[in-house]
Amino acid sequence: MSDRIDESELIAAASGFVLVYGVGSAFGPFAASLVMGRVGPTGLFFFIAVVLALFSAFDAMRIRQREKTAIADKQSYVATPITSHAALPLHEHGPDRAEGEAAPQ
Repeated sequence: MSDRIDESELIAAASGFVLVYGVGSAFGPFAASLVMGRVGPTGLFFFIAVVLALFSAFDAMRIRQREKTAIADKQSYVATPITSHAALPLHEHGPDRAEGEAAPQ
């Protein structure tokens, strides 16, 4: 999905994602409580199933409407470590570490 966002639209797209997340965070629990009040505790699972089904239907519709992204237009995935790069020399297999050399203390 991010492959289709122009660089000049990245901030607008990110703010749209945050807005949708915020609306869902605000109204989702309330809507779930209404369903649970009518159905009972199992209504939570029913609510989650309905919301996921709606997301899946929307995604399927959008996938069918758009043409495929050309491979040349796609950006490659760059894996980033969970920790800071500053911790890399501390790793036992880090750079500039001779075989068997202990990590700095």
